Amino acid sequence: MDENGNSPLGQVNQDCKYYEPYQLFQMIEGSKIALSSFHLNRRSLSSNWDAFYNILCDLHNKEFSFDIITRCRNDDGIGLYIKDSINFKVREDLSIFIPHVYESLFVEVENESHKKIIAGVIYRLNGNLLKPT
Repeated sequence: MDENGNSPLGQVNQDCKYYEPYQLFQMIEGSKIALSSFHLNRRSLSSNWDAFYNILCDLHNKEFSFDIITRCRNDDGIGLYIKDSINFKVREDLSIFIPHVYESLFVEVENESHKKIIAGVIYRLNGNLLKPT
C-alpha cells in the first residue's frame, strides 16, 4: 500500500478465466505459441503427485505440452520445471528468499526467435499467518 492506502494490485487486470482441458485445446488449436507455462499452487507436491500427474496428462497431447511448469507451496518450496530443449539461466539477482515470509525464483529463457523472456514463480506466506498471536 502506498501512503494513500492504494494497493499496487489495483493496476493489475484481474480478469482471470478458468478452463477445462478440452476448452484450452479448442482455444490453442492451430496457434503458434511462443512459450507456454502452467502454474500449480499445491500443498505438498509429493503427497499429491498422482493428481498433479493426471492433470498434466489431461493437458498434454502430441501437438502441445507446457514449456515451463511452476509450483509453489511452503511445504516443498517453489520450483520451475523447464523443458530440456529450452535454453535458460537462473537469475539470482531477481530471486529472493526470506524464510517463512517470501520466496521467488526467476529464470531468463531464450525462445526460438532468440528473444529473452523472464519467467518466475513467487510464493508469499498468507498474511494472516504472519500476524503475531
